[in-house]
Amino acid sequence: MRSNVLKLGMALRCTECLHTSWFSLESLKPRMSCPHCLKIFSFPSGSPPHRDQWAYRVIGPFTTGGFAGGAYCVGAALNFWAEKVARESNWIPSFIMRNSAGQEFEADFGMLARLSRFSHTASPHLFIGECKSFNRFEERDFTRAEQAASLFPGGILCFCTFNETLNSHEIRGLTKLANQGRKRMDVGKQMNPVLILTGRELFSEFMMADFYSIYGDKAEYARSMYMRDDIRELCDFTQQLYLGMPSYHEWLQEKSRKRAAKLAQEIQRP
Repeated sequence: MRSNVLKLGMALRCTECLHTSWFSLESLKPRMSCPHCLKIFSFPSGSPPHRDQWAYRVIGPFTTGGFAGGAYCVGAALNFWAEKVARESNWIPSFIMRNSAGQEFEADFGMLARLSRFSHTASPHLFIGECKSFNRFEERDFTRAEQAASLFPGGILCFCTFNETLNSHEIRGLTKLANQGRKRMDVGKQMNPVLILTGRELFSEFMMADFYSIYGDKAEYARSMYMRDDIRELCDFTQQLYLGMPSYHEWLQEKSRKRAAKLAQEIQRP
């Protein structure tokens, strides 16, 4: 109410068409017009409305159909960062990027975030976000993320959805991006870490239970991880959790093993 999201009114049934409609408190009067059939009907003063007829309705931008064009998921993702991870942040929703060839492509949000004092890095991190409410990530979303990665080496590609699980197509596309992003830059940082936030994280502020309980048997590890505010560790954790990928350390070990095996074969060649 204080945030101008909900407005109190009444749900009244038209005596002509029998449809129930919402009416604001300001519009209540002895004779009322039905928004469905446009007929005039009388306020039921002879049998005053009971408590179930008091009704709330969303107002302002929240009345937009289709989950406000995805804005809910963007807002939830930005709120998650501000509440759970970042100490300071500046962000922009829905912005256009342009590469050297003049091609333009959109991201759902961008954020520069400085993590807490426990983080091992002092410089801000760049997050480039792609959001879906309950739709699914598609090939064009992965393509835009690759284009963003080429423009911003070191930037974190953040995929946010209200769904609590990913389907097989999403897992394949995000796994490919995550493997590309795990490659190291000259300065030792990962090229473009991939971070995944689902309904688990984005709806967590409405939970009555402890936030970390959303991770089940990994709750204690998650608690210490969020306290450390190591963004690469958080990316690694969500890749293991939602994509079934090995940890970054295991991934590096496997790459080293393959390089060693290849080198040994080359040495043994006559």
